[in-house]
Amino acid sequence: DIIAKQPALNEEKINLFSVGLLIVLDIEDKKMNFLLCGDMVNEVFNEIAEVQEDDEIPNTYNYVKIPHHGGKSAQNLMKILNRNSKCPVAGTTIFRKSKDKNEPIKNPLDATIKAYKKYIEKISCTSDVEKGSYGKGIIETEFDVLRGKLSLEVRGEAIEDIW
Repeated sequence: DIIAKQPALNEEKINLFSVGLLIVLDIEDKKMNFLLCGDMVNEVFNEIAEVQEDDEIPNTYNYVKIPHHGGKSAQNLMKILNRNSKCPVAGTTIFRKSKDKNEPIKNPLDATIKAYKKYIEKISCTSDVEKGSYGKGIIETEFDVLRGKLSLEVRGEAIEDIW
């Protein structure tokens, strides 16, 4: 029941309407939380942080899809994560403003990913950003709720853990 404050719809603020998805699996008293952040931005995370406890929104997750390709426009995700109980794995994608392979990758940002590492054990990425790669990769993450286990497999140019 969280509704972030929304300005009038315009091109510059369109991501304020982005949807995040919280999935909670509770099977035979085994529970796993997954947070898929889409293009949620800092303002939305600020709103969630204000009501997180009252609305019983978890602060510990088994998986997080990092918003906005790991850029600074969504780094306030950290406001809703529990630093004392790290998320085991997260995933992100890369962003470059054009298809020109000579243009540097804009996101994920080194500083933002390093800050996330205080809350997340392993961050996978669809391309090898440490090498400046803009390839195609797949991150396959499988969760066994009953056993409380996860497996991770990367294909193509994806890497299992960055920075």
